[in-house]
Amino acid sequence: KVTGNNVCVDCDNKNPDWASINLGVLMCLECSGSHRHIGVHISQVRSLKLDTECWQGEMLDFMCSVGNAAFNRSWEKDCPPWIIHPEEYPYLPFVREHYINQKYTYRLFLRKELGDQVSTSFTDDVHRGLESGMVMKKSAENFISPWQQRYLKFHVKEGEPVLAYYKEAALVSAKGEITLKDSIAGLLDPSNADKDHPHQFEIKTSSESEHSGRVFLFSVGSNKEAMEWVQSIRRHSGQVSKRSGKNEATPIMSGMELERLNLKRGLAQKLEEEVRLERKEEIKKGSISNESDAIFKPETMQGVEVAFEGGILQREAYSFGRWMQRFAMIVDGVFYILMEQGGAVVSALPLKGGNVDKYPVNVDREDGIKAGQFGVLCALAHLSLDAGSEANKNAWLEALKGSIQTITIGR
Repeated sequence: KVTGNNVCVDCDNKNPDWASINLGVLMCLECSGSHRHIGVHISQVRSLKLDTECWQGEMLDFMCSVGNAAFNRSWEKDCPPWIIHPEEYPYLPFVREHYINQKYTYRLFLRKELGDQVSTSFTDDVHRGLESGMVMKKSAENFISPWQQRYLKFHVKEGEPVLAYYKEAALVSAKGEITLKDSIAGLLDPSNADKDHPHQFEIKTSSESEHSGRVFLFSVGSNKEAMEWVQSIRRHSGQVSKRSGKNEATPIMSGMELERLNLKRGLAQKLEEEVRLERKEEIKKGSISNESDAIFKPETMQGVEVAFEGGILQREAYSFGRWMQRFAMIVDGVFYILMEQGGAVVSALPLKGGNVDKYPVNVDREDGIKAGQFGVLCALAHLSLDAGSEANKNAWLEALKGSIQTITIGR
């Protein structure tokens, strides 16, 4: 039994009977439809009941080596606690579509492969959401009251989060304020909403607040905008999603997690051995003493066949973040990222069943895709890299494709 496979990888529906054969996870029927929409270059969907030829041999071994729990430890590692999850609104298809698009197309929640560097996951601008904007507002208690245009803006008052609303954006004095402490923000079902204002959300204030449990109702231009407002209100108020923290328990490592860990340790040990041998040789020559603190960075490793290597830039996250100087190498069907040549091992991606992405997505569309940018993908890690030029990128892609082994379906 594979840990986590008793529920859908995206929405926690029980007894999933669909799978993504390149990601190694199981999902429910509803989420499998969303996976088909994002494309086969990201997720290749098969039925557990109908596509029986898949569930044997190498493919079965691969599926058992990943599993939903291990997958989400990577793919939801940097998911902020205020994000709306599909299981909160199973009757709203757009919630599922939006979440799966964020998770898989843009990899917004994917673990950052930074080595020993500290991730700034929840402080990134890409996770901040809205800070202000125009909406329509009305009283939730008085159904005959008209909708009124208002400008919303978050701020802090006496140490507490507040959402102020103004008649116009340029005005200094607020028409009113909503105390957000202990409030609950949520989406409303468009099928039950006013036909002229289908995209609604509400804020239920605390019964102990100055609003005495009053409900504020808002309408915006799209379902996506309504979700962004709810997530932003959650972020300011401290409200967390029902799924938040589910991956914090002590994990049972999957086969692929153990493989990646052992590959990192194995290369680190080889590098340490090369440093030891080089230091020993220099001591024999009299170049240094036993007490010397000289540091060596081996350029080659004995008994290791390097298929390709070179300096490269690695992006902090797959579709956003700063670029960092790294050293990459392909050794025995594994793609390694090092802090520098001969330095600490940051990441190890087994290329069996892996893939390359010639044109990675970019959250900041204005930044564009760099000429040398490409992606290296395995089930538990996707890296965005920049080789510096299109010629260098093509050389890396050729070397990677030559090292990738396809997982065969069937025996």
